[in-house]
Amino acid sequence: MTVRRACVQAVVLLVSAIAPVAADLKDGLVAHYRFNGSAHDDSGNFIDGEVIGAIATVDRVGDPASAFHFDGLDDFINLPYSAVLKPPLPVTIAAWVKRESAQVAQPIFATDFTSNTYFGVWLDLGSGGVARVHYGDGGGTTPNGRHGKQGTTVLVVGNWYHVTGVTRGFSDMDVYVNGVNDGGSFLGNGGALMYSGSDGTVARRDYSGSEPLYYTHGTLDEIRFYARSLTETEIRCLAGVEPDGDSDGVCDQYDDCPFVSNPDGVDRDGDGLGNECDPDDDGDGIADGSDNCPLESNPSQEAVAFGQTVKVGPTGDFIWEIPTDAEFVKGPLTGLPSYTFDASGSLVATNRFDDGVQPPVGEGLYYLFKPGGACSVGSWQSEIGAEPDRDVFLP
Repeated sequence: MTVRRACVQAVVLLVSAIAPVAADLKDGLVAHYRFNGSAHDDSGNFIDGEVIGAIATVDRVGDPASAFHFDGLDDFINLPYSAVLKPPLPVTIAAWVKRESAQVAQPIFATDFTSNTYFGVWLDLGSGGVARVHYGDGGGTTPNGRHGKQGTTVLVVGNWYHVTGVTRGFSDMDVYVNGVNDGGSFLGNGGALMYSGSDGTVARRDYSGSEPLYYTHGTLDEIRFYARSLTETEIRCLAGVEPDGDSDGVCDQYDDCPFVSNPDGVDRDGDGLGNECDPDDDGDGIADGSDNCPLESNPSQEAVAFGQTVKVGPTGDFIWEIPTDAEFVKGPLTGLPSYTFDASGSLVATNRFDDGVQPPVGEGLYYLFKPGGACSVGSWQSEIGAEPDRDVFLP
């Protein structure tokens, strides 16, 4: 039985598919929200947000639907609970911000949203428009329940700024504006950092048990949360201060394609060259133009068989993932449709069904495998399994 060995191979394949732009800017990245029309988390941790009222708008360089505008009344983004969103110190929060009013406080990002208590870590704009970073100790919404630091630069209404908050410890915190350490002073008398079991949030905060919730009035973009302390060079890179020859938002020092725009930084074969400028994306020695599987290492140019399991959810729905393209398909488990791949590896749905047997809700697995491999014509078959700890099966 080769299931376990094959499982490891599939996992390695998937990891290479999402190799980072540059280790320095992906290392420790917990959540990354580009806001390109959605609140999808591009860190790979799947902490996708739910947009409540906010509207996609132009970003700081004029690209449409590439940032979110919040009305200051009730717009926000809810971030689902994830233990990954609650790391120990040090942490870093960074974001592009354009405020549209001078209200007392404008929240940007918080790992926890709770009522009448301070938990987690958050970044906001305080009274007068200065950037601040805080953490809560689980106490009430008073200075004794939090600790933080505020900068000195007043963010002018209507202008874009890049703000970063780094928290390493009680007396070791920094605020940066446009890549420059903003100095400032410490706030509050709270104790040690404590997280709650609540969701995270963007553009919403409860600062006082006796006042309404606070909502941001302005535009936010490119929010990043790291489970480490970024260096000043890395912060300058995110702020667009360092040289960026191809204007893709990744400074040259950390860009795996410094002369070709490659903002997602996909480097499938992990050779340090992003796919956009790599003549051999899968690193198998066959140039992409001549490779029958340009995104799967296949030096022999023979088909490579692989498959993926389907786990049955609590409501009887099934989900399967195709690692090659990190593509997800969901639907009711009343029968499994047959899927074929054309010669280029594209997924083509048909109206055939392999079988209609449904495993017990919440227990069974479907093992799907496609003879012929991911880059040649073939069809998925299925069989019932009952090993919930197995994630991938390769024949």
